[in-house]
Amino acid sequence: RVRIAGQDLPPFLVSVGEPSWGSDHFPFLAHGVPTIGISTVAVQPEDRLYGHTRADTPDKVYKEGLTECAAINAQIVFQIANIPVRPAGQKTQDQLEKLFQKHDFMETLDLLDMWPPEKVKQRYFSFDV
Repeated sequence: RVRIAGQDLPPFLVSVGEPSWGSDHFPFLAHGVPTIGISTVAVQPEDRLYGHTRADTPDKVYKEGLTECAAINAQIVFQIANIPVRPAGQKTQDQLEKLFQKHDFMETLDLLDMWPPEKVKQRYFSFDV
């Protein structure tokens, strides 16, 4: 159960979705690290139009919602970190390739030069100083 703004809300809806090569956590997934995505419902329908565009500016941040999401994320991470059995294990490169083939990602990953995992690591975690 979740408590937000003094309201006792029903439990979260949990679903297992499909992986996304465009997510912020793809570099971790590409190395077999179990990942989790948490989504919210837009306060206003037009709120979903700005994400990852030039119009995605600080003035559009719903501060109360951001604070609530941060608190919920912290609770989820704490709970997962303290359960005796991990909900998912690390995947091998072979398992990942099968997963990406199943979801038709391989051509896109090749086109974007994001596979094998070493290329993802180089793209996201190499810093020229």
